[in-house]
Amino acid sequence: MEGVFRTIPAFLEDRDLPAQVREAIIISAWSKAAGETLSGHAVAVLLDEKSLRIAVRDQIWKRHLESLSGQMIFRLNSILRSPAVTYLEFFVDEDFVKKAIHQTASSKMPDAEFEQLASRENGEDLEGAAAVIEDPELRNLFLGAAVNCLARKKRLSGSSGERPARS
Repeated sequence: MEGVFRTIPAFLEDRDLPAQVREAIIISAWSKAAGETLSGHAVAVLLDEKSLRIAVRDQIWKRHLESLSGQMIFRLNSILRSPAVTYLEFFVDEDFVKKAIHQTASSKMPDAEFEQLASRENGEDLEGAAAVIEDPELRNLFLGAAVNCLARKKRLSGSSGERPARS
C-alpha cells in the first residue's frame, strides 16, 4: 500500500484527474492519517475543493479534532505529499459514523462479488487515471482502492449517489 501512496503526488498534480478520483484518493489518505483508533470516531465524507468534511461521533470528538486540525492537515498532506487539503470541517453525525464503521468492518466481500462491483464502478475516468501508472501491480492496487472507496460511498449513501448535506 505504501507504493500507492508514493505515486499520489503525480495523480494530484494532473489537472484532468476526475474529481471523484481525487476525492477517493484524499479520503483514503484520511483513513491512513487518522489511524485505526481515530477512524472509529471520525469518517471522511466528501471533499469540497480543498476542504475535507468529516463526520464525528459526538460534540466531544468534534471539539477534540478541531483542536488537532492543524496537525491532522499536516499529517494528511504529508501522506499525500501535496497541499491537497487546507481545511477540515467536522460535523456531528453519530449514525453516519456508526454505519460507516459497520460497513467497513463488514466490507470484506467475496472476490466474485467485488469483481462484479468493480466492473460497474471501474469506468473510463478511473481507467484513464490508472493508465499513467506504469507498474501493473501498482495500477491494480490503485484501481482496487479507488473502486472500493467509490463502492463504499455508494453503499453509505444508500446507493442513490447522494452526498451528506452541508450543515
